[in-house]
This record gives sequence, C-alpha cells and structure tokens, in this order.
Amino acid sequence: MNLLKTLFVIMLGMGVMSTPALAGLGKGHHVNIISFQKDDEVKGVASYPATFTGSFSQLMAVMEGKADPLLLVHTPHIHSGDIINVQVDVLGEGDAGLEDDGLNCSLSYNVDGPSFTIGGMCTILVATAKGAEKHRVIIPGVKVPSSPNGNHAKWVLIFFDKKTEVAFYANIEE
Repeated sequence: MNLLKTLFVIMLGMGVMSTPALAGLGKGHHVNIISFQKDDEVKGVASYPATFTGSFSQLMAVMEGKADPLLLVHTPHIHSGDIINVQVDVLGEGDAGLEDDGLNCSLSYNVDGPSFTIGGMCTILVATAKGAEKHRVIIPGVKVPSSPNGNHAKWVLIFFDKKTEVAFYANIEE
C-alpha cells in the first residue's frame, strides 16, 4: 500500500512539475534561415541583397545562377534564449578523392521587447583540391524584423563570409 501511495505522489508531482512546461507548447515564433553558397560557375563575388521581401522559393529564384541554397531551416515554436543547432554535410567524390562541403552552426535566438536577435558560431566546410577547409565564423547578434509568412516575408542578410562566399538570411514569423 505504501508503494502505491509513493508512486501516486511521484506521478502527481511529475504532472504538477510538467504543467508549466506544457503550457508554453504551441506558443513562440518560427525562425527561418536560409544559407547560400556561391555557384562554382559564377566569376567574381556573388551579389547578395541586404534585404529581401518574399517567400523561400522567391528568394531562391532571385539567387538562381548566382548561388546555390545550402541550408534551409524553419523552426517550430522557438522561444527567447533557445539555441538552433543546424548541420548539413555533403560528402561527395571529386577528381582528387572525397570532397566535403557543409555547415555546422549553433545560433542563439533572443527576444528583447519588440526586437528579435539571431547570432552565433558556424563552421563552414569547403571542398578544395587538397581536401576540406574549415572556416569558423562568428555571426554577431543581428536584429531581424518579424513579418508574415509567404510572399510578404522580410528577409535580412545576417552574415556574409567573404572568404567562402557563404551568406545567411533570416526572418521571424510571429
């Protein structure tokens, strides 16, 4: 009998403790991030607009022939202080053996009143004739406006790495 009472108290305690966490489910924002890498066929530096209004697909259409999408993220219900960990790694076979391109990022999302900020650290992998080069970059906290989804989404260029010609865009859906 004591064992049943103890189990009941433990289960009740777990339910009470999880109620506040469950109350926040379904609330929060969506953070959208897209990254582009300059197309190998493009001579010179790819041109990345500082801002853009439109959907994921419209942004990809603007970049077609200039840069290839490398990463696309749409987070579920994110909250201030959350960390977005994203990784894409493309391992392929080239003339000199295996080639490795990709991104590995940890980005923080913060809300300060009406402002939204995204920043963090990324490792950019670029395949070369000698193997993959790793470039570690810091994306300083950048303010990103909130906007509706779809054709009216407001995208901000949050980071451009001149060395690898990789660009990151973000927007926030409230």
